[in-house]
Amino acid sequence: MSSPPSPTPDPTEDAHDSSKGLRLTPGWIAVGVIAVLIGVAMGFIMSSVWLVR
Repeated sequence: MSSPPSPTPDPTEDAHDSSKGLRLTPGWIAVGVIAVLIGVAMGFIMSSVWLVR
């Protein structure tokens, strides 16, 4: 059905994927873990800066 080069096939696919992927998926878990690691790293950096100064 996507033989003609339609400029907007992605929004529909993204909508379907988001509706199906609202549950916890490995991708979301990885994003959460990365976010936590970044937050911890920023906390350590800020604490080290405050301790040094």
